[in-house]
Amino acid sequence: MTLHELQTERRSFDDEFWQHKENIDVWTRHILFHLQKLVGKVSGYVEQREHKVDVSTDQLKSEVIPDLLGYALQLGNLFEADVEELYRQRLDAVRSRAGT
Repeated sequence: MTLHELQTERRSFDDEFWQHKENIDVWTRHILFHLQKLVGKVSGYVEQREHKVDVSTDQLKSEVIPDLLGYALQLGNLFEADVEELYRQRLDAVRSRAGT
């Protein structure tokens, strides 16, 4: 499945299930809350690793990674942006800065 297809699927999913869509500001703020929760999960993992705890990556794989993609797709839909194209442009910009 391409990012285009995932973005379309996310739009349909949000039409049916997303509860915080009164306006773009409410929607964006709620996404921010969820992103902060995800960062906390990554922080918890990193802290445990720094304390030499053998912590599982299961939560990162089952929640954080897919949710990050989901929120990127949501933001793309909210701002009428093609996430796949934006990501390619971003990679090109990084390559350019790196001189490759």
